[in-house]
Amino acid sequence: MISVWLALNALVSNPTQPSFVQKVIGNLAAFIFTPVAIECQLAISSIIVLAIMIGVIDRRSFSSLGFTRSGIISDTFWGMLAGTAIVVCYSALMLLLGYYWFYGLNRSYSLVTSLALFLFASISEESVFRGYILQTVEARWGTKVAVAVSSLAFGLYHIWYWKAKIPILIFRVFYDGMIGVPLAAAYLVRRRLWMPIGLHWGYDLAWSLFAYDAFGNPPGLVIGVAGPAFFTGGRFGAPASPLLYMSMILASLILIQFAKRPIQQPIKTDIPK
Repeated sequence: MISVWLALNALVSNPTQPSFVQKVIGNLAAFIFTPVAIECQLAISSIIVLAIMIGVIDRRSFSSLGFTRSGIISDTFWGMLAGTAIVVCYSALMLLLGYYWFYGLNRSYSLVTSLALFLFASISEESVFRGYILQTVEARWGTKVAVAVSSLAFGLYHIWYWKAKIPILIFRVFYDGMIGVPLAAAYLVRRRLWMPIGLHWGYDLAWSLFAYDAFGNPPGLVIGVAGPAFFTGGRFGAPASPLLYMSMILASLILIQFAKRPIQQPIKTDIPK
């Protein structure tokens, strides 16, 4: 019925003056392929697929993935604070060294769009890498192997974001893999997904303000970076700066110390070892 209505509407409408229906369809189609909509679709599809896999294959509850009722606000808040702190520490060190400065605000930057974009990206990616891969590997081979495998998988996944030559792609895998370490540590603190989701969300949002985002959009601040490649990262950019990795390692060590407290045992997935 809807198909017939749309076909008739297309026949009787004036091509130079699109009808209301055509405008709605055009706007909807344009929105579906925006970064925010794509990340929203990925988040929803990831949760649906994981829910089926956990229920049918692993035969355990969906909440065991880490989406619990408790800690939604508090864990997400502390995670966002940790993720933002990593970028702020790096930016502050660069500013103190005189290699980083800003000229003002970027008027084209949309904070609302960035909040939504990185929230959906955090939910979809954390549910897969820290929610399922880390838990599944941990049940078979232990926590250390699980952190390494889930972080490597996280780095490999992000290859599709970067259009570059092989050496830069290899480096990007290393960079995103390193980010996976504090994200895994954030999960191990409470064995809930809210803290790694918050850390991921805060980290990406802070980058979109101070430097760049994964989609190549200009940052919220009009910035300038100049100095030795050892600090600025040279042609690789900030992800190659040792100062950034120092911030990551510090955040990971702090989170690991919290994770060592006996809060909860690893989730039993009934996977044969």
